Amino acid sequence: MMSNEYINFLKQERDVLLSRFNPNTEGTGHYNTAVSILNSRIEELEQPEESDKVWVLVETIGTYRMRYMVEAPAAHPEYALDTVTLEEAKEFSQKWIGETIISDRVVTLEEALALSDVDNDYCSGWSDELKMKNFFTKEGEIKDY
Repeated sequence: MMSNEYINFLKQERDVLLSRFNPNTEGTGHYNTAVSILNSRIEELEQPEESDKVWVLVETIGTYRMRYMVEAPAAHPEYALDTVTLEEAKEFSQKWIGETIISDRVVTLEEALALSDVDNDYCSGWSDELKMKNFFTKEGEIKDY
């Protein structure tokens, strides 16, 4: 990021132009142009540089609506719940509901790579570049499958 001193100087110059701007006077287009250019430059300078980026670990819970069709005694229909709880029922259908973000935190690249080795232990022998290519999402990138 450019020095705050320089950005503040540009903001002061913009404010000087705005103080001289009189919309009731003809010929104020040059003020509009100058202020617009200064605003664009200030916005550009206030944008973080590539080195100012961080990795953010976002944890979610994925939710499905599951259905099971279970035969049970008429006198005890609640027995069907036990069959599902014990994971003995056949799946009838499912519907993806979506993800809910439960936490997020900034991590260092080293922490992210170490966590990749824990969560994807079958890939722990991969190079850092290959892990990042397959498991990390860079800003503006869209998953490709």
